[in-house]
Amino acid sequence: MIAAGVGATAVGFAALSVASAVIAGAGASQLIEYALLGTATGISLVLIVVHSWAEGALRPVRLALAGNTAIGDSLPRSRPTFGTWSSISLIAAIFAFSVYGAMLAAALNRGHETPVLVLAIGCGLTLGIGVPITLGAAFSPPLRPIRDLAEGTERVIAGDYSQRLPVVQDDDLGALAASFNPMQAGLTERRRLHAAFVPNHADAALRTALVIDRLVAERFGDELRIGIGINTGVVIAGGLGTSDRLHYTIIGDTVNTTQRLESLTRQLFANTGVLIGHATYLALGEYAEEFSLAPAGMHAVKGRAEQLQVYRLAAKAPAPDVARAGP
Repeated sequence: MIAAGVGATAVGFAALSVASAVIAGAGASQLIEYALLGTATGISLVLIVVHSWAEGALRPVRLALAGNTAIGDSLPRSRPTFGTWSSISLIAAIFAFSVYGAMLAAALNRGHETPVLVLAIGCGLTLGIGVPITLGAAFSPPLRPIRDLAEGTERVIAGDYSQRLPVVQDDDLGALAASFNPMQAGLTERRRLHAAFVPNHADAALRTALVIDRLVAERFGDELRIGIGINTGVVIAGGLGTSDRLHYTIIGDTVNTTQRLESLTRQLFANTGVLIGHATYLALGEYAEEFSLAPAGMHAVKGRAEQLQVYRLAAKAPAPDVARAGP
């Protein structure tokens, strides 16, 4: 489309210039010069707007096709880049206005008599031709993705992650918009994870452990015994694996310590009961008294140089209601 536009406009302006020269009575050699002038002017004019015009014309169609989906994220990226197109448009605009200014000055030939006339002509060309062509047609439409990005950033700052950026431009500005959407999705996932890990998490974990212990005892009696370890700390949570075998998991030293606590139940309670780490005990706060927790000593565990301070239920606490136990 761009190549066709450049060629057609060059031929059209060349024909228009030659026709004007013929009407003005130019000679044969001058006709060639006018043809060259028309060709150069036509090419410069079309280079000012051809990229932005194509992007602006296709934008509504691409919006309708992509909608709020990720279709545009995988659009092929064209070359030259937006920066290159902007430079080409600026150079072409300077050339076109210089040519028209020189031709107008040669036609009037009164600049030396009335300098103010030069200023008036310059203002007229700027307001009548320069602003509509450069700001209106050349630079305003392709800058829409930048405005979209600014609006999207403001929404994210305000805490709204619900709206994707439309990726409808197949250049580096489109690539910029496409990179914004995965970042926003990551922030959405991070917020969801923060919301999932409830404020009284230590209390919820202990109540849930007691519910599990009670339900297993009611259903299996002495046929099945379980041990539960509870620990509190910082973990890394997220998807682990490849795209076709992705698992949500948590990893880190806190998880390893929790596993060691679970293993200790085999030694202290004959493979049954609930053990709590020191960090969880501190996180329980006022709930510690409700559960009648008591120190169960310092214990060495596999994989750790220092011993662990653990706590157990001092008395058989009443099993909480399942609904209150939480996740």
